[in-house]
Amino acid sequence: MSITEISVVQLAIGAAILAVLYGAFMSKWIVNLPAGNKKMKSIAEAIQKGASAYLARQYKTIAVVGVILALLIGYFIDQATAIGFVIVRFYPVHAALLA
Repeated sequence: MSITEISVVQLAIGAAILAVLYGAFMSKWIVNLPAGNKKMKSIAEAIQKGASAYLARQYKTIAVVGVILALLIGYFIDQATAIGFVIVRFYPVHAALLA
């Protein structure tokens, strides 16, 4: 690696560290803000319910498409590739649900 490449890598790592620190700071700041009055809380609850319903519907739709694609991959390519697709395809969904 040349000096320029090392400098770019160091700059990227430094920027990533700053971004994580900024994210942590902003998260703590937002969590410490007051939740608001009763009306604001009810609006926030309605938004959360709507977002959850939307995401549940999206996950169902994506699951159907994923199953169809896995079957097509298994039929036209091979089963090992289809199994790999299923593992990689559904891992992010599980990771998001656990977060």
